[in-house]
Amino acid sequence: MKKLLLILISVALTSCGGLVQEMASSQFGVIFSRLPSFLGGGISNKIVPPGQYVFLWPWDRLYRFDTSFKYISWGGGGLRTPDPEDDYVYTRAIDGNEVALGVTVQYRVSTDPDKLVRLLKYVAIDEAAVNEIVTSVARAHIRTAMNELKTSSFFNQSLRYEAIEKAHTNMNARLNPDGIIVEKVILDEHRFERLLSDGTTDRSYQERIDETQKLGQDRERELLRIDTVRAQKSQELNETQAKVNRQVAEAEGYLQQAKLRGDGNFESKKNEAEGILAKGTAEAEGLAQQISALSGSGGKAILKLELARQLLKQNPKFVLMTEGGGAGALDVRRIDTNELLKQAQVFEALRDEQPKTPTSATPPQ
Repeated sequence: MKKLLLILISVALTSCGGLVQEMASSQFGVIFSRLPSFLGGGISNKIVPPGQYVFLWPWDRLYRFDTSFKYISWGGGGLRTPDPEDDYVYTRAIDGNEVALGVTVQYRVSTDPDKLVRLLKYVAIDEAAVNEIVTSVARAHIRTAMNELKTSSFFNQSLRYEAIEKAHTNMNARLNPDGIIVEKVILDEHRFERLLSDGTTDRSYQERIDETQKLGQDRERELLRIDTVRAQKSQELNETQAKVNRQVAEAEGYLQQAKLRGDGNFESKKNEAEGILAKGTAEAEGLAQQISALSGSGGKAILKLELARQLLKQNPKFVLMTEGGGAGALDVRRIDTNELLKQAQVFEALRDEQPKTPTSATPPQ
C-alpha cells in the first residue's frame, strides 16, 4: 500500500515536472540544484541515506556514490587488460632492476556527509571518476615505495610488507580528506621483467631468479627430507634402545631373582647343616656320656637295666633249647621273659658273689 501511494505521488509530481527516486542499500546521494544561488541553488549539504526515497524537481540532479568495498587489481591477482603495461605496476629496484608488481587495492567511499559533499565538489561526480583517481594515486605511491627497495630486499617478506604498508599509509594521507578510504593494499606477486618497446616482455632476469629459487627450493626439500630421515632413524634408534633397555632390565631382574633364590637356598641348607651338626654333636656328646657312664662301676647295672627295658618294650617270647634225655634229644621249654630276666640277674649276681680264690695245682697222683 505504501509503495502504491509513493508511485501515485511520483506520477502526480512527474506530471508537474518532478521525479521520485529510491536510493540503493549501499548508496548515499548528494543533490545539486541548477537554480541560482540566491534561490538555493548549488550542492545541498543534506545527504540522502541508503534505501530512502527522494523527490527531485526538474532543476535538481542526484549524484549517487556507492559506499561498499571496491577493488582495483594489477597483475596475476586481477583482471587483465588489453594493454600489457596496465596489467602490472612497473617500477625499478633502487639498484636498477625493473620489476613488475601484481597488486590489489581495496577501497571505499566515506559515509561522512561533509566528505561526500567535498568529494562531489572537488574530486569526482560518479564512481568511475573515483576509481580513476584511486588508480592513479595507488600506482604513484606503490611505485615510489617499492622503488626504495634493493633487488635482494624483494625476497625479504618483512621488507616487502613494510614497503607496501608505507604505500598504503601515503595513499590514505592523500585520499582520506576527499572522502576516499583505502582499506588494504596487498602485494600479490613481483616479477623481475621489463616491457620492451615492441610490446614484448624481457623475462630473462626473472627466469634466472626462478631457476635459482627452484634450486633453493630443491635444496630446502632435500634438507627437509634429510631431517625427516634423521628424525625417523633417531626414533628407530630410540625404540631399539628402549627395547634393549627393557631386555637388560628383565635380565637383571631374572639375575636378581636367581641370586635371591640362591641366597635363600644357601641359607636354608646352611641352617639345615647347622641343625644336623648340632644334633650330631649332641648325640655324640650323649653317646660319650653313656660310654663314660657304662665304663664306670655301675655300668653293667645300667646296661642290664636298659636291656631289660628294651626287652619289656618289645615283649618277646624266648624258647630255651637244651640237650636232655638220651640219644641227643632236645629239651624244649618255654620261659617267660620276666623269669628269664630274673634268672639271668640271679645267675649273674651269683657269679659276681662267688669268691675269687687262686686255683691250686692238683698234685699229680
